[in-house]
Amino acid sequence: MNKRIGEKEKRKAVERYLCGETVDSICKDIGYPRSTVYDWIRKYKSGLQDHQVNLKDYKILKTIYERQKLVVHILQNAPCKASDPLRERLEVIKEMSSKYTIYTLCDAFNVPKGTYYNFLLRRKGENSQIAKRRSELKPIIEEIYNKSNQTFGAGKIAAVMRDRGIIVTERLVADIMHKNGWFSVRTNAKALYEYCERRKENILKQNFKAEKPNQVWVSDVTYFSYNVRKLYICVILDLYSRKVVAFKISKRNST
Repeated sequence: MNKRIGEKEKRKAVERYLCGETVDSICKDIGYPRSTVYDWIRKYKSGLQDHQVNLKDYKILKTIYERQKLVVHILQNAPCKASDPLRERLEVIKEMSSKYTIYTLCDAFNVPKGTYYNFLLRRKGENSQIAKRRSELKPIIEEIYNKSNQTFGAGKIAAVMRDRGIIVTERLVADIMHKNGWFSVRTNAKALYEYCERRKENILKQNFKAEKPNQVWVSDVTYFSYNVRKLYICVILDLYSRKVVAFKISKRNST
């Protein structure tokens, strides 16, 4: 037998219906039959017709309207629907949480707030585990990289680690190397670079002034991509006049 329900609880049930919740959901929650809840809704609507709406009723209806309008706006602009898999809805709620309240987003995507906060806690734990694993792999990768005289790339380093019994993907090794500025250098290229560095002479010594035209020229090379080609531009500048003396453009396919 259902417990006796007061007018305040009846009004709350009707407001839930006006906010868009189904009668079946309300009945399941409060334990009353559909016919009873529909009777409350009918009486409420009849009461609104019989007397003038006061300021309190107006504010309630306005709040309900604004809330439903916002929910519709969220669902229209979201990358998923309220019927999509839970994981997708949780990801979208997190993505949109900077623009809307969690309460409104959970309501729009039919996700209990507790479920969303549990999802955040689990994700935080997963991120902590990933960060811990990266910090453990970093010194191992650095050691192998330096022992190879910085010639090993991600593929070779991952292979060495697997030989040591460390399960790791080449993609993860490449990402850690990239973030730490570790790039493989061919042996002959490294030797040539060091040779050129030793021969390099600082002629200008940061004195970028010239007393007459064509006394000092400086140049630089840059490039940019256009369609499937890379365009290389070399510009020569006269430091006295600050004008371009000459330039050259060369091009090659990016592939």
